[in-house]
Amino acid sequence: MSDIISAEVLADRYLALKINALDIAAEADPGHHIMVRFEGGDPVAHAITDIDRDAGTITFVTRMRSNGDEAATPETIDVEGPIGSPPRLDPASKVIFIAEGLGIAAILPRLRHYRDNGCYVIVIAGFTSKESVYWLDRLDELSDELYVTTEDGSFGVKGPIRHVLRSICQHVADIERAFIIGSVDTMKANSTVTRTFDIPTYVALGAALEGRLAGEPGWETSGATFDWSGVADLNGHQVDYDGLMQMLGNQATK
Repeated sequence: MSDIISAEVLADRYLALKINALDIAAEADPGHHIMVRFEGGDPVAHAITDIDRDAGTITFVTRMRSNGDEAATPETIDVEGPIGSPPRLDPASKVIFIAEGLGIAAILPRLRHYRDNGCYVIVIAGFTSKESVYWLDRLDELSDELYVTTEDGSFGVKGPIRHVLRSICQHVADIERAFIIGSVDTMKANSTVTRTFDIPTYVALGAALEGRLAGEPGWETSGATFDWSGVADLNGHQVDYDGLMQMLGNQATK
């Protein structure tokens, strides 16, 4: 069991939790995953956003179990980790990040790495509406260009992320790497865009799977095996997204 030190409501759906986790903080790198079990719930994988090794704490972002419900912030939770591998961080001078929902929190360690190493960083952050927007100040601090989209147009650019991505790729010729973290539909659509412009692309599946396969031994797509004991970024141009969506649909009915 881990004590929750602080719980910050970020938006109408998201909650940042800082917890005591001395052993995990000592071993993990930002971007590693942990398996979290809330009271009465199943284990769910979350990306570690921040680590304070001296204090023995880690921070991650989760969806609130219900808006305004104090049950969303219990005093203690079960946490295991770190699991999997930290993010893939190949050297590059210009990269673009595409993220939505929980993926916003998951990309922060990657943004820090590339910004600290002098890379030019472009970020496209997608949200459902103005009410679900969070951590724009952090994204702005860690990026050279920041674009925000909302599905309903209540903030930023209205419409899907891929439209903004396509426009950027048409005007910026030297993007060396793309990272996408979001729903399966988002990863599929935006990987199609980057393939058109021949930009090497990596996708991280934690935000899409949300721990639903925590008890499964793993699965294979286009020759790449994925399970929660070896979380890794995959080549976004090789993932069988249709097969992944079918697999998730089957998982949901079990």
